[in-house]
Amino acid sequence: PLNKFIYKLRWLIVIILVLFGLFKLNASFSIMRSFQYNNNISDIYEKYYVNPKKAQINFPSNKRNLIYIMVESLEATDFSYNQGGFKYKSIIPELEEIANRNTNFSHGYKLGGFYDVLGTGFTAGAIIGHTSGIPLIGGIGNNNYNKYESILKNAYSIGEILADSGYKNYFMMGSDKNFGGRGKYLSLHGNYEIFDFNTAKDLNYIPKDYEIKWWGFEDKKLYQFAKEKLIKISKKDEPFNFTMLTVDTHPIDGYLDETCMVDNSLTQYENVFACGSKMLNEFIAWIEKQKFYDNTTIVIVGDHLNMIKKGIYEDMPQNYNRKIYNAFINLSVNTKCTNNREFNTFDIYPTTLAALGVKIEGERLALGTNLFSCQDTLTEELGLAYLNTELLKKSNYYNNCLFFGKC
Repeated sequence: PLNKFIYKLRWLIVIILVLFGLFKLNASFSIMRSFQYNNNISDIYEKYYVNPKKAQINFPSNKRNLIYIMVESLEATDFSYNQGGFKYKSIIPELEEIANRNTNFSHGYKLGGFYDVLGTGFTAGAIIGHTSGIPLIGGIGNNNYNKYESILKNAYSIGEILADSGYKNYFMMGSDKNFGGRGKYLSLHGNYEIFDFNTAKDLNYIPKDYEIKWWGFEDKKLYQFAKEKLIKISKKDEPFNFTMLTVDTHPIDGYLDETCMVDNSLTQYENVFACGSKMLNEFIAWIEKQKFYDNTTIVIVGDHLNMIKKGIYEDMPQNYNRKIYNAFINLSVNTKCTNNREFNTFDIYPTTLAALGVKIEGERLALGTNLFSCQDTLTEELGLAYLNTELLKKSNYYNNCLFFGKC
């Protein structure tokens, strides 16, 4: 009997280990999602994708500079209840005020934000969604795209549109550009001059043996380096697109800079966001005092929803629809259609161009809609659930034409 028990126990352990292995394998390589992706075909691109290369896009005679700030995991959820968020008191009061006194597109009557959709819920995918109006999906997984020779070869991004119109593109981040293939994408789509963690070491902005504070160098340094760079490039005789990506607020728990004030009523992670709000507010205040500001539009957005609830959203109901932060500053365009909008990451692409005074025939680029135009977005027209369902399916146009450039 004992031997029989041991025999059964061994088989039970083997079965448990196999099931655990399959679970980990699926988590790492999204096997179930890949199965669903490859066995259902969508025609959403054939029906709704507007090729930016063929769209009529007209710039104003006076081309405005663009400062585009992507803040890691920044949500409209972080506003106070009174302003449309989910906090008793805002943990980002300065950014709440910036959204209040400038243009904020909202899902309600108060301040609000936008959905991230499939293929944009991680930083590399978010960058592509924001700048090209399409997701980063399929292939070999979220952060392994650096293994490809090129990324979304036939996409046409805001970087390319601006470069083709005489702009110079810059991208500054405290992390490593190679993570997730971000550097390859930015080089191919707009020939960005990239400043990252390794650049900072190579150019002696930080010591060669600098200890990584979090995912690279901290945001306090990022803002200081950005100021120095903006002063230099603003003196050149060409319009610029200066894009930044912060990192202090990256989960889990973020990086709390030693200079940050700590509010004991907040969690560690909430304090990181509170400090980030102060830092960014100071940076915006600095920009507003510079000579180049009058001819410069600023866009502040979260890159995607926060992946972690612990320490920041633990008390939130499961059915609460979290949204991503946005604020458009110093514009040359007006609109009455900022409230009660249903929109997603893709819509930020044409909306950013419109914020610069650019006219877009048909008001759509890729899968995004210019929010200033008041035209329905695909989220409003089709519904978020349908959109995500279609994006999860296999698309021959996306795979063959956009991703591998075979069209």
